[in-house]
Amino acid sequence: MSKSKNHYKNETELAGGVVTIYLVVLLAVAYVVFKVSFFIVLTFCKFYRIKWLWVILVSVVALSAAGVILFKVFAVVAFLLPIPLGIVALLITCLAVQLNCRETLLRENVNIFQDMLGTSWWSSDSAPRNGVEHEQSLAA
Repeated sequence: MSKSKNHYKNETELAGGVVTIYLVVLLAVAYVVFKVSFFIVLTFCKFYRIKWLWVILVSVVALSAAGVILFKVFAVVAFLLPIPLGIVALLITCLAVQLNCRETLLRENVNIFQDMLGTSWWSSDSAPRNGVEHEQSLAA
């Protein structure tokens, strides 16, 4: 039984397509790993004094090490599950710290009583003051 040249050509194209898909997925995973690592490092550099970041980092490292050791001893893949769960927990903690310490969401230091006492209740902002705007509009 001899195979035709056309059959080999299709297998080569199929293998090339599989390799292309593999490379695209590999590049996407590498990009996501880079962005996640950069986000974690940036958060630790910016907010290194926050104790919860260090607590979760130590927990993730300890759980990952324990999972790898148990996987090597018992050869059960389920022991590797704490690694991605720990990374997700670290990402959630970094995101919570970033959102909690963001300056754009801070409340303004206003005193509502001073604002109420300092404004005139009887005139609106759009009303002319002492007729100055009205005189300027008539002069033009």
